[in-house]
Amino acid sequence: MKEEGVHKKIIDCLVPYIGKWAKDKKKIIIGIEGSSGSGKSALSYSLNKIFKKSIRLSTDLYIKKEKDLFLRCKKSKNAFDFFTKEYFDFKLLKKHLVKFKNAKKGDSLIFYVYGKKYKVDLTKQILFLDGVFLCHDREFSKLIDKKIFLVLDLKEIKIRRNLRVVQPGSKNKGINIAKRFDIAWKKYLELKMADKKSNIILNIKVLH
Repeated sequence: MKEEGVHKKIIDCLVPYIGKWAKDKKKIIIGIEGSSGSGKSALSYSLNKIFKKSIRLSTDLYIKKEKDLFLRCKKSKNAFDFFTKEYFDFKLLKKHLVKFKNAKKGDSLIFYVYGKKYKVDLTKQILFLDGVFLCHDREFSKLIDKKIFLVLDLKEIKIRRNLRVVQPGSKNKGINIAKRFDIAWKKYLELKMADKKSNIILNIKVLH
């Protein structure tokens, strides 16, 4: 079964559930969580295209931009604390989720990604949030109405990572971050935070 087929099967599986979740027309935040390389961003993008009254955000948009971020990652003794408290700006993301829930006409967010301006309309009904460590904080987790958890074999994740394009000059930094992330993610899984709070858990297997 090729990856394209797996992706379509996941979409076909989730669409009826999301349709039921959003049936009452109330604003809803749907978290899509999984390890780095699990396909959560591709999934949220596809769902965003299917559900016209939706928007999507990613925790990648909330990576802090401090110059010494990679250096602090290398020196950090507690990888889990580093990613949940320093690497991602979960405080800002929480404010944006609250703003989405209470959005008024004209409310939006502006992001600049690789020099391009992106406007996110907060007046839509559904917000797909793809990211990691979505259940690490109780108050933050409460803002997410429904959660989908993607589980993918570590070997498959590493294969996907190796296929990604690494920006010039960032190779060593990227490898360091990936190693530290794996340590933090292992701790996160041991705490079973996502397992306990997820509405749907999908175990994904890809045969090459």
